[in-house]
Amino acid sequence: MAFLLLLGSSFNLWAQVSTPDPGGPRKHMLHHSNIGLVSHFNKDSNGDNEDYYFSSGLGHWTDKIQFRIHSNGTISTTSGLHADLGDLYLVADWDNSRSNEDIIFGFDSYEKDKVKEKMRLTDEGLLGLGTSDPKGMLHVTGDIYSKGHLYLYAFEGDGNSGTAYLQARDKSNSSSIGLQLRSQNEGNIVNALKINPNGNIGIGITDPKVQLDVNGDTTIDGKTNLKGDTEIQGNTSLKGDLTLSNQDRSQGVTIIKGLDFHLSNIENSHFAVKNAFGADAIYIDTRGNIGIGGINTDLSEQLQINGRVRASGFIADASSFPDYVFAKDYDLMTLKELKQYTTQHHSLPGMPTEKEVITNGLDLRKVSITSVEKIEELYLHTINQQELIEAQEMENLALKETVKELIKRIKALENVILKK
Repeated sequence: MAFLLLLGSSFNLWAQVSTPDPGGPRKHMLHHSNIGLVSHFNKDSNGDNEDYYFSSGLGHWTDKIQFRIHSNGTISTTSGLHADLGDLYLVADWDNSRSNEDIIFGFDSYEKDKVKEKMRLTDEGLLGLGTSDPKGMLHVTGDIYSKGHLYLYAFEGDGNSGTAYLQARDKSNSSSIGLQLRSQNEGNIVNALKINPNGNIGIGITDPKVQLDVNGDTTIDGKTNLKGDTEIQGNTSLKGDLTLSNQDRSQGVTIIKGLDFHLSNIENSHFAVKNAFGADAIYIDTRGNIGIGGINTDLSEQLQINGRVRASGFIADASSFPDYVFAKDYDLMTLKELKQYTTQHHSLPGMPTEKEVITNGLDLRKVSITSVEKIEELYLHTINQQELIEAQEMENLALKETVKELIKRIKALENVILKK
């Protein structure tokens, strides 16, 4: 066994030779050559563990070993490797005499068959953590724990504009791999976003069925342009414009169970549908009043329309209907009384005046009911007049019969008088 011992500023070379054997003693040779100072140990039958040691410090040298060159060609230090005023090089195959020499980082042994490998840098420049066969520039098998930012510069090069790629893939080019983004909420794992191998994206769902599948509330701050089918499960808040821009067909909104529009109580909050020129075709304010045809202010009524209305039918609710006119105890205004009223007010009883209509508008429900009332009253007057006419006709017939009888009697008297 041989070792170097450094004491103070002196340098000493010691050689220990065990008991000779038939093969001859082990030999340590120290000599100069044209390539430098060479220290060489010969192997013999006493064993192969002929290492080279460097020891320093007080005490027995075996307790102060700082550097060791093993007979298998490996080296060991007790306090690591350091470089000052320069770079630290770890080089495999420094004389370029072989191929596929990797730099391996491991623990527990200096014998390569017993080393517990933790990291490997291949001669191709591939770095593997937790794997001895890295497939890329950085290949990690296991969890990565990091604090800080992850920067991805463009594929076109650092400092260049372009595209940065985050890919879920392997080298087989035949497997199907999705991408799951997770977060942690109070210690619980949350599956925040999932991208299926077919490209479907799920938010709050692990198996998206369509291109974008959202399970939960959604807030969109900015313009939203939809060119395909979109399914929304949950609340969606838009803080910008929503544009449906499919040029191939009209956009459709399918409502499975119901669609509610909730307006806040913020000033000028409203729901509006605009026409092609930017005017409000439909406008709904926070009270629920609706304006159609460009009406968006002074919505004093539940529905206000600026324009003509065409409908195949119209139904208005009413608490009563003027059939009470035909009741026996109905106080029917006489035509004389009616004449006096219209002469004074220039309108029918119960009907709004022209001034009231101009000021307040025309209440169609009220006017319709009042109109029916007046029509029914008119019918009652007509019926009464018909009954009067029929009674007068009966009287006229009776009078005619009486006149005929009188004429007959007069003629009889005339004949009697003429015969005398």
